[in-house]
Amino acid sequence: MKTRTIVLCVSEMSPVLVRKWVDAGVLENIAGLMARGVAGRTRYEVPFYLTPQMWATITTGVSAGRHGVFDYYQRDQDGKVGITDGSVVAVPRFWDRMAERGVRPGVVNLPLTYPPRLHCGFMISGQDAPGDHVSIAKPEAFYHELRKRFGRYHLKDVFPGGQDKESYAALLSSEAGRQTEVFEAIAARDDWDFLMLYTSGIAMAQHYFWAHLEADEPRDPNRHVVRDAFLAVDRMVQTISAAAGPDANVFVVSECGAGRLAKGVNLNAYLRHRGFLTFKSTATTARTARRIERGLLTSIRARAQRHLPKRFFYWANRSPLKKWIQNRLASGAIDWLRTRAYHRGKGEGNIYFNMAGREPQGVVTEMERAALAKEVEASLLALEDEGGERPVVAVHRREKLYAGPFLEYAPDMIVEWRDAAYMPTERNFEDEAIFGPRWREYMYWPTTGSHRPHGFFAAAGPDVSKRGSVDDIGLLDLAPTWLALSGLEVPPEMEGRARQDLLSDAPFPTVARKSAERL
Repeated sequence: MKTRTIVLCVSEMSPVLVRKWVDAGVLENIAGLMARGVAGRTRYEVPFYLTPQMWATITTGVSAGRHGVFDYYQRDQDGKVGITDGSVVAVPRFWDRMAERGVRPGVVNLPLTYPPRLHCGFMISGQDAPGDHVSIAKPEAFYHELRKRFGRYHLKDVFPGGQDKESYAALLSSEAGRQTEVFEAIAARDDWDFLMLYTSGIAMAQHYFWAHLEADEPRDPNRHVVRDAFLAVDRMVQTISAAAGPDANVFVVSECGAGRLAKGVNLNAYLRHRGFLTFKSTATTARTARRIERGLLTSIRARAQRHLPKRFFYWANRSPLKKWIQNRLASGAIDWLRTRAYHRGKGEGNIYFNMAGREPQGVVTEMERAALAKEVEASLLALEDEGGERPVVAVHRREKLYAGPFLEYAPDMIVEWRDAAYMPTERNFEDEAIFGPRWREYMYWPTTGSHRPHGFFAAAGPDVSKRGSVDDIGLLDLAPTWLALSGLEVPPEMEGRARQDLLSDAPFPTVARKSAERL
């Protein structure tokens, strides 16, 4: 490796907004990075823009059917749905390959890194970690060093559960400043060759304040929340670049973009309407009791998110009670013996079949599967909102999107929404309208921003090309490119390719590095 490389992973950073504010002279540091090196858009080959699937693809260089990650929640081999964490990723990450060849990686905050498994360099887990605890970092001395300098490690503070809107806007700002301080200290260390840092403030701002951005009402105190999140990242770029040193390669990468949310969709309500899903007793008293229970459980979770001291989050998140509440909220009202298809997931469009021999109370036989798929597809394609618009442009069978040994864990069907502007609601009350505001559990106001297929990419440095604009960069190509940048071979099992057009014209010889000493 000629120089050190630092990658700032900015979740869901919209390239449209970057261009808007670069042209307006607002994002000076990102503009400078673009001018000195290369800039363009990232793209995901699958029309299903979920954070864990995309970041698993980025960090392994293989697609979901081979790395095994499809959603925040997915079925295990027993047919039960569980929370996804780093243990689900079934293949090596590109930083594992670096560590084996003597390149010292540092990985901070990335999704799907709990429990940390890096054997060389350092790692602190991201949003899949249960909370601030020594188990989230390797080596342990790295965790204690950060705690001694900065106090409690702020792992998930920007996740908005239980906050009111005004408090949350202030929290986004304060957490961006704190995270910049932590990142600066890490970037200034001399024990890494390749450093990845992940921040999600922009993603949260876009999801929850997009309507304020578009309205641009002068008297609205929240109209600049999204812009301020971009400004915070712009300052972060300057800070970590200075800490890493003038000779470092600097990348800024997002996995997807964002845009206006047209409507929320209660998929299970629609599946019930079309006869694919049945709720338990439809008697008024039973439905009222379920609504009361659901409201109570949601309130408990929201209040815990807001008032429980953060030092207890690790234990609360590992509690069997949390898992019981999540499963109860997601499926407690469903009559499984009379249900053939259902939605379960975090926010895109997963459809699962209630398969006999796979789900705990499955009823659909393998012989019925193909006919059910056709029926679900035709029904969803015919779905119309209140204005007569058809929000579903395609319903993909999983084998059309994925291939590999973990195909069985994928949703049976994946909904592709028009312009990526619709998202399933997470509240899933059985008597709610099919279309309406898009609610997330434990939130006091609905989301107004959704995902878009293209993310942002910019890089500059001694080993980066200066050709300016480049073609779209597939997520599968990022890991091979970073390996090539580090002078390492791209393993043949990786599906992506090294994008040589992103790198300088100087040759990058493959080097035989000694295995790093294990910590």
